[in-house]
Amino acid sequence: MNEQGILAEDDRTILTAESFLPGTIVELRGLRWEVIEATPMGDQTLLRLRGSGGAFAGCEVDVLSPFERVDLVSHEIDPTRPTHLSNWLVYHQAFLLEQALGAAALVAVQPGRLRIEPYQLVPVARCLRMTRPRLLLADDVGLGKTIEAGLIVTELIARRRAGRVLIVTPAGPLLEQWKAEMAERFGLRLVVADRGELDRIRKGTELGTNPFDHLPLVLASMDYLKQDRVLDWLERARYDLIILDEAHHYSDTGAEDDDRGDASQRRKLALVLAKAADALVLLSATPHDGHDRSFASLLELLDPSLTDGRGQVRGQGYRDFVVRRLKRHVKVTHPQTGQPVGFPERQVVPVPVIMDDARHAAFLAAQRELLGFVAPELKRAMRFRRYDDALAYLALLKRSVSTAYALHATVTMVRDRFRSLAEEAQEEAEAKRGRIRTLKALQRKAAKFGVLTPAEEAEREQMEVEDLAQQLALWSKEGRGKRREADQREDLAERLDRVVELAASGLGQDPKLDAVVENLRAIRRAAPDANVLIYTEYADSLAQVKKRLDDEKLGAVLTLQGSDDEPARRAT
Repeated sequence: MNEQGILAEDDRTILTAESFLPGTIVELRGLRWEVIEATPMGDQTLLRLRGSGGAFAGCEVDVLSPFERVDLVSHEIDPTRPTHLSNWLVYHQAFLLEQALGAAALVAVQPGRLRIEPYQLVPVARCLRMTRPRLLLADDVGLGKTIEAGLIVTELIARRRAGRVLIVTPAGPLLEQWKAEMAERFGLRLVVADRGELDRIRKGTELGTNPFDHLPLVLASMDYLKQDRVLDWLERARYDLIILDEAHHYSDTGAEDDDRGDASQRRKLALVLAKAADALVLLSATPHDGHDRSFASLLELLDPSLTDGRGQVRGQGYRDFVVRRLKRHVKVTHPQTGQPVGFPERQVVPVPVIMDDARHAAFLAAQRELLGFVAPELKRAMRFRRYDDALAYLALLKRSVSTAYALHATVTMVRDRFRSLAEEAQEEAEAKRGRIRTLKALQRKAAKFGVLTPAEEAEREQMEVEDLAQQLALWSKEGRGKRREADQREDLAERLDRVVELAASGLGQDPKLDAVVENLRAIRRAAPDANVLIYTEYADSLAQVKKRLDDEKLGAVLTLQGSDDEPARRAT
């Protein structure tokens, strides 16, 4: 090689079309040219060259090599010799582009401390094939949607397709779980965007600064982001990737109910976020609640062209945007053999709860006394199709079979509230309608999402107690004449007192807790070290279950409920 960087005669080899990459600088007839195109033609290569300087700058010529001598101009890089930063940046970017892989390979295939199953790679592979990754990840519960979303995040970051990421989850344990999972398994330190964090950023920056511009990796709750002021900041922010967990919260059912305002705020948040990023991933194990409108509204967030704008899905094009697998559809790797096997199926074994007249006498007496005055009213409400009036009675019966403690606590609250209502004026119709709407909305939310926040759970219990007390108060005032009304009111109060007394004496005679203890002992005999999870719907039932298990000395008992703070959750 000579001083000009041109290959000497001894260094020359037969140059093929692969040697003349577009952009390569060559020397022809003493002038320098840039290769535009190289086409193989037998033992010759047709080159289209563009002049790099002099009289032929910008001119293009076609030549045959090696018929015409075309020499490659080599540029040796001397690390000790400084150069312009712009030149280094161009070279560095070219180097990075050379390292980019196609959609068939994964850069961050195993970035964290987890064992990845083959089916979990499908969502990230689908995203890589999309110019704008927009995906509804609707895998069944337990298949690892959080892991799949983490793989998408790390892969897009590794490919430099995402630098700013926003993850939105419901408030509470899920948010903390996301933060821990992303940090421990993927090494992503997400900052929780709450009021304190945004205030800290605003105080440390110029007036009018958008705090989200200073948060590249963010985790936030939907309840905080849907506030008008925060939503205004989000409308002026841009992210490369946004993930919405529990995406069914953002669906548009079109129903006019009491929680319509809250649903509208969540929907507005989703519409803003859908426009704030090129890549959008929705996570939900229940994307379709039986209504096409709600499912179509989720697809509309991904691509408005997937729906007809009237709540209906358009054709089958949406299938490219949805990944949906049930447990029976996937294979997992057996930890011992390494062979693919079917996902372990959950075995549901109903356990009968048998009430013995001798062992559970007080509990049975309380149940019979309760049914004595609830059943006639429930039948009357159903006969006259007053279904709103039946709500409270059904809620009371449901609590009465949870645990003896739940029965005692609920009936005690109903009795106390009934006594205070007995002398008050009759409830206004509008107040009753408002209470029924609120109670229905909470019950629908619990049925749809499977869980309520601690505040919502407390509100539901209060509404159920209030509704039942109001129904009983109204019943006591249906007698003809003041004396008849007073007698009926006193009779109801006495019957409630008897239920409370019987429930109190039956606290130690709970047949359901007896069944739980018997089954736990059977499990311990078969597997002494087995961990057992016990779920209760009501917080007061949870406390009673723990007390009974502690008394039976069946092992250490840990509790976890929605009202626990973060230190308590971590300790558990």
